[in-house]
Amino acid sequence: MRAPPAVTALALATLALTLARPASANMARPSADGEQTGVLVPQRDSAIRVDAETLTFDVSADLGTAAVTAVYRMTNTGAAPSAPEVAFVFVQGDRDRAADPSIRLDDRVVPFTLSGDESRLASGWSTLASSRKLGFIFFHLDFAPGQTRTVTVAFTQASSWDHSHTANTVHGFDYLLSPARSWASFGPLDVSVRVPPDTRLTAGVPALTRDGDRYRASLPTLPSGELHFEVMSEAGLWFGMASTDGYLTILVSALWISAVAIGVAMGRRWTQAGCRPALVGIFGAGALALMASVAIFTLAGAAFPPRGLGYSGAILGVFLVVLSGPVGAGVSFVTSWSRARRRG
Repeated sequence: MRAPPAVTALALATLALTLARPASANMARPSADGEQTGVLVPQRDSAIRVDAETLTFDVSADLGTAAVTAVYRMTNTGAAPSAPEVAFVFVQGDRDRAADPSIRLDDRVVPFTLSGDESRLASGWSTLASSRKLGFIFFHLDFAPGQTRTVTVAFTQASSWDHSHTANTVHGFDYLLSPARSWASFGPLDVSVRVPPDTRLTAGVPALTRDGDRYRASLPTLPSGELHFEVMSEAGLWFGMASTDGYLTILVSALWISAVAIGVAMGRRWTQAGCRPALVGIFGAGALALMASVAIFTLAGAAFPPRGLGYSGAILGVFLVVLSGPVGAGVSFVTSWSRARRRG
């Protein structure tokens, strides 16, 4: 059966409203920068090569931080002893959270100083931070000629976060790699990211492969860019659906079907009841459609993930709830009028 023109127009209008909603699901600031941390860098020319690095991220249960451990196997390739001054550079994020660093040379704890004095580094390194604040961990290493030693740097890294288009917050982690090209050479890099249960990796550069509760990558040397990965909790997601668009589509469909169904049912009920009862029925259809939409919106808010609709999606949902009353009344009127006209 062909749908009445008013119903068709209303469907198109609702679809247009859904598609034309703001691209960002949050009018408030949707994201914040986390810390970017980086590899060991010599403060002057060095004969030390990095034979290999093992980099491990242990992401916290709330995904807001990661315990990071970087283990370097390093060899003095020169014929003379080497005692490089070393910096570990990181870009501080929006959150005022200490990195809690610790440094070990083989089995010995190495003293260090924590500073934000950017001038102590070579000028080229500062471009990594742009306008953001740099933090530096400075310490001293000693190598005999040809000696191989293990350097371990451990710290806590704060994540960036973004909830502009997803039902659950996406947490991002960055690790600066390019400064490590200052060493004599750099060997293979093994990356391991452990995530809590019910957590997915949504992006990773370089690509990371899942292995149980970890994501891994084995690289023959430093990649061309920096390391970046993003994680998101799957708790509360419907069928694993992460995008806010999916939840908004479900809500709009439920509101639309409810308002139209009530309007059609009430319009059929009052077709032969006369003019005055029919008007009562039309307004009654609007009231019932509004009450049903309020109930649907409330239940959806409780059943969806906390950010399932996003900010603008929730605003659009409220608008459609208010619109459901006139929709129900209009569909009831069109249904009643069409049936009465066909019956003569």
